[in-house]
Amino acid sequence: MTLTLKQIYRFDSFVVDVEERVLLRDGRVIPLTPKVFETLLLLVKNQGSIVTKQTILETLWPDVFVEESNVTFNITMLRKALGDTKENPVYIETLPRRGYRFKTEVRAILEGTPEKHLPEIRSLAVLPMANLSGDPAQGYFADGMTETLIAGLAKVGAFRVISRTSVMQYKGVHKPLSEIARELNVDAIVEGSVQRSGERVQITVQLIHAPTDRHLWSETYDRDLSDVLTLQNEIARAVTQKIQIRLTPEEEMRLARALPINRVAFDYFLRGRFHLNRQIKANNETAIEMFDRAVAMDPNFAAAWAELAQACVWRFFLFTPDEKQWEEKAFVAVEKALFLEPDLAEAHLARGRLLWTPSNHFPHDKVIQEYRRALALNPNLDEAQNQLALVYEHIGLFDEALHELEKAVAINPSNTLARYHIGETLLFQCKYEQALTLFHDLPREVNPALVGYQEPIALLHLGRTQDAAAMLEQSLKDYPEDSGGLFTGAQALIAALAGDENTAKRKIRSAVEKGKGFGHFHHTAYNIACTYSLMNKSDQAIKWLQAAADDGFRCYPLFEGDPFLDLLRKDSRFTTLMMRLKEQWEYYKTIS
Repeated sequence: MTLTLKQIYRFDSFVVDVEERVLLRDGRVIPLTPKVFETLLLLVKNQGSIVTKQTILETLWPDVFVEESNVTFNITMLRKALGDTKENPVYIETLPRRGYRFKTEVRAILEGTPEKHLPEIRSLAVLPMANLSGDPAQGYFADGMTETLIAGLAKVGAFRVISRTSVMQYKGVHKPLSEIARELNVDAIVEGSVQRSGERVQITVQLIHAPTDRHLWSETYDRDLSDVLTLQNEIARAVTQKIQIRLTPEEEMRLARALPINRVAFDYFLRGRFHLNRQIKANNETAIEMFDRAVAMDPNFAAAWAELAQACVWRFFLFTPDEKQWEEKAFVAVEKALFLEPDLAEAHLARGRLLWTPSNHFPHDKVIQEYRRALALNPNLDEAQNQLALVYEHIGLFDEALHELEKAVAINPSNTLARYHIGETLLFQCKYEQALTLFHDLPREVNPALVGYQEPIALLHLGRTQDAAAMLEQSLKDYPEDSGGLFTGAQALIAALAGDENTAKRKIRSAVEKGKGFGHFHHTAYNIACTYSLMNKSDQAIKWLQAAADDGFRCYPLFEGDPFLDLLRKDSRFTTLMMRLKEQWEYYKTIS
């Protein structure tokens, strides 16, 4: 067995690894820029001796004239990293007009370790990049660079990459990496820092095998902001090479291709992504504004066009269905993104969302193809898996839906809508207790119209009518707009179960008025059908059941098993409708 020797310096709970050029505390990397690390190394090598500012300048910038303020800045950043202060120094002492001295005893060690085979890595998480810019307002930029790096690594299908949503919960959290890795169920952690200065960005990245805390690779990159998309691919290639993953020819092409982008456009893009991830109307409006500015600054920015398309789809699907210009704008943006970059996964995701709308009559087979294409290009795009599962759910392919949702949640445990869709699928399977348990644990702040109405439906099936009524009443107080008429439609069901036909009919009229045109109105139409069925009014029930099916909700197994429709089962018109839906269902199974 070969023995590898490397120089390290130890003081207190810190380790300075000269070969890897990292500072660790209790085994965890403390992010430092290269110049700050070199300052630390110079001080610890000369522990107990005075190191003058001139010496630091000549060592760190041998051929360049820089001002002494650069040294002062490095010392300040170093003290911050060590938890030290100028007033009461534990490590770095300032000697006025002379220089600096490292006070704490340092042990220099040549550490010998046997060479090991590289551990197998099939999953990883990129932790939020530390913002070393000295400006808290640049926090969004550090978050954006985290997401950019995740996007680069996610292009590689050989490993699972945890999504941005799930890793951002660790921003500013100081936990052992092994614990974070266990919580995210990953083999490795990528962490580092971002320092933005004007039009330049410096990124330091480390790759750590979390179970053994073994540092596999680290590198520092200094780039112009216009080159960040090239940089994301460069880092992704470096990681795959280090852990010996063989890229497919298609992956090689994707990682080799990245056009420069306008710096200001990229800044708007990052701001837009920040707001796009929140499905609330005000955030949606801001996201559209930011993406509009991005593509105005750089008309060749394909990713910005794709995200603009997605934001516009959400606008008319969830918030303003009467404003048809958003659908037209989404179409233009999708086509522009695909023209610029035909193999952009997010563009195919956006096209799938655009197709799956009332005006396009929910062409499930075409949408399935788009989402599959998106996942072929980016196997770690959890939202494409979530949306593909949503289509499967609506056409009654429950096993396929749950399979995709399990993959989506494995990549992004914080994908609330994916978790909601698991509960919805269980509800459609008539597994009411299981669905209720899952709904109960979901936060309500993301898309409350969807997340908040299915739990009362599960309660109704379990005979807990009062609980369902109280929950719907509270939801209408919190969200009186009731987009899609989902809450009011569920209230109609409660009235029908109580034998109060007048209230049921009034609630139906209100639900239709509130919900017509919204992308998810087919769920309201289905609940109206159930309401009429419970009132033994077959004509209206079958009419609304057909309307739900025509509007994209062709869920044959639910229609076949829902006890709220039992009074229709002897009606020949219902039997005919079920035969047509079953025939479609059998076809969908052949393309799943």
